[in-house]
Amino acid sequence: MDTKDTSKTTTLAETLRAGQPAATYTTGCSMEPLLYERKTYVILQPVTGDLKPGDLPIYQRPDGVYIIHRLIRQGEGWCYTRGDNCLHGEKVPRDWILGVVTQIQRNGKIIRVTDRGYRCYVQVWSLLWPLRKLWYLLRDRLHRLPGRKYLKAVRDKLRALGRSR
Repeated sequence: MDTKDTSKTTTLAETLRAGQPAATYTTGCSMEPLLYERKTYVILQPVTGDLKPGDLPIYQRPDGVYIIHRLIRQGEGWCYTRGDNCLHGEKVPRDWILGVVTQIQRNGKIIRVTDRGYRCYVQVWSLLWPLRKLWYLLRDRLHRLPGRKYLKAVRDKLRALGRSR
């Protein structure tokens, strides 16, 4: 999930590196159905301890783009993250990670990552990975078939309907 910096005087990275909390709207669709483009506002805290699988770290790529993806696993000096709506993940250096999502705000609701319902969502979403992976592979195959423009049009209409709610 790409994010846009909402700060006027300092960047998101500078704020988090200074040990201060930050907030931003999210863009992109890589973290749907949890984070929606320009409809979801996240509260970020600097990373102070160890990250756990299921956490939502924010990191900045060398090209300056901020990414929020779910932590899948980590090793010595690296973290493997993947968007909830993605087939493939990304192995990133640990020093790219600036902070972690602590709250999600959407449609007037506040979701804390410590809430029982959210933790349950993370567990179920993780357990469903084999089925989701199969779905993503099938979806990618369908997009390569003749008539792809028709499938894309249907997908775009469904996506537009979902965003208009």
